[in-house]
Amino acid sequence: MCDELLHRINHSLSHACKSSFYQNKAIPKQINSISDFEKIPLTRKDELRNSSPFEVLSVPMSEIQEYHESFGTTGKPVPVWYSRKDMQVSAKQLYNKDLNITKEDISLIRFPYAISVPAHIFSRMFIEQGATIIPVSRGSTVTPYPRVLEIMKRLKTTILACNPSEAILLAKTAVRLGYDVSQDFKIRAICVGGEMLHPLRRKIIEELWKAKVYDYFGSTETANIAVSCGNGNLHCSKDYYLEVLDIKDGKTVSKEGKGFLVVTQLNNEAFPLIRYHTGDIVEIKRSDCPCGNDEDIMIHHGRYNDLIQVGSQSCTMYELQEALFTCENMNEIIFWKMHNQKDQLFIYIEGEPKGSTTDIKLNLPFPNKVIFVEPQEIQNIDKLLEMTELRKASYFI
Repeated sequence: MCDELLHRINHSLSHACKSSFYQNKAIPKQINSISDFEKIPLTRKDELRNSSPFEVLSVPMSEIQEYHESFGTTGKPVPVWYSRKDMQVSAKQLYNKDLNITKEDISLIRFPYAISVPAHIFSRMFIEQGATIIPVSRGSTVTPYPRVLEIMKRLKTTILACNPSEAILLAKTAVRLGYDVSQDFKIRAICVGGEMLHPLRRKIIEELWKAKVYDYFGSTETANIAVSCGNGNLHCSKDYYLEVLDIKDGKTVSKEGKGFLVVTQLNNEAFPLIRYHTGDIVEIKRSDCPCGNDEDIMIHHGRYNDLIQVGSQSCTMYELQEALFTCENMNEIIFWKMHNQKDQLFIYIEGEPKGSTTDIKLNLPFPNKVIFVEPQEIQNIDKLLEMTELRKASYFI
């Protein structure tokens, strides 16, 4: 560990100890080596969920600008505070020189604005770089798909920010409404986050929109940790010290192995997380990227909770999508679902196989069967065409 990194870690440790949460965990305020640091107990989501929202604060409430929560899909939500400086830093973490934002760009933000953080820091990032933003929160009755697509065409939106699934749904809904995606829209770049993005799925989105896709990896708790360059590689931010721990024994993974991502924030005011166990499975390797960015490259394999277990064998979501998208007997794969049944994985795909082959097996470490279903059986695009009528409050009968 170099002296500069040791200094930054010690600064975060000292600041974190201002919160009652880390005072109760009795973490040291200073360390002398990496071996000392690795003795500090991990911070786990359950601890944060079971704490008072105010226990985690390392600054006075007067310095707080925003409060967010993780969605709590696997339990109680995790409280997350951002100071004014934290919001500025989080926006800067999204900066991507390959995206090359200008004052001429019109950026449509389709992340949900309610309680989660991506929409807010993307808004700030675009504004600080001179772009115009159009906030069209996903999940809102005010902005159904037809209205969003009409806005995108009428205002000649150049950048779309959303999760990968949303980018696909918008493109497919546009086609269903009669748009020519490559001609009717001016999208030149798509910023995606919130889901594990396999390179081949990124390619599908790029082909649907005829636009470059940039991936962003992070969480509500940590803000953005890595940004993909024009070559599709996720480069890690200098604002974090990242560890990869073996899934079985919890020891540090040697060289460039796969394991749990553990995050320490080095530039956070409100609540600097120390050795935070994210639950994500990643690889981190040294950069040899042609883009010139020498920061480490991360490969995100998905959430541990999304690990696919069949019998005694398992695979990550990344490995499943690798097998799915590289299968030679498939046409375009857009919408699919899966479930386990009697020690076999069943994968349901909208569409038809390539040629006459129907008995398709994916290259996975357990028995599996691909079943083709009718269009719209998995994702009913027609339901997305509905325009909900919105009215202001009326006080007259």
